[in-house]
Amino acid sequence: MSEKSRPIFVRRLAEARKEALNVPAAFLYTEDEMLAKLLMRWNSLSKTQKRDLVKLAEQATEPGK
Repeated sequence: MSEKSRPIFVRRLAEARKEALNVPAAFLYTEDEMLAKLLMRWNSLSKTQKRDLVKLAEQATEPGK
């Protein structure tokens, strides 16, 4: 495999894996176990649940909290 075609191959492999696992692509690259657990469930959350989760994370990291 040439160096030029390798990135395309890797992207296609990652795309196939994320679809098979029904997870966001970020799941395949994270080294953080807790983030991986969140990403495993991300696709099953509603848009409202995702927004609420992001708001909660933002509030938790605001200065003075």
